Amino acid sequence: LRGTLFFDIASWKLKGYPYKFISTEDGIQLIDGIASYGWGLQLFLFGYPIHIDFVKPTDFKYTGSTRTRIWIGFDF
Repeated sequence: LRGTLFFDIASWKLKGYPYKFISTEDGIQLIDGIASYGWGLQLFLFGYPIHIDFVKPTDFKYTGSTRTRIWIGFDF
């Protein structure tokens, strides 16, 4: 049994489209960026790792509801 804590942030830009990663007006808020944080558990069943992650999406101003993700596979 293993536990994880994580924070992810990402963004992308397409050529020819307006882009603004973050805004600092009235505090910090992601505009074209996305982020999430959470925790998870990993256990092994018949030699395969099973991951159960509890994720909260955020833009640093608002936080969404918790989402549960279950996936089977090895980490890279």
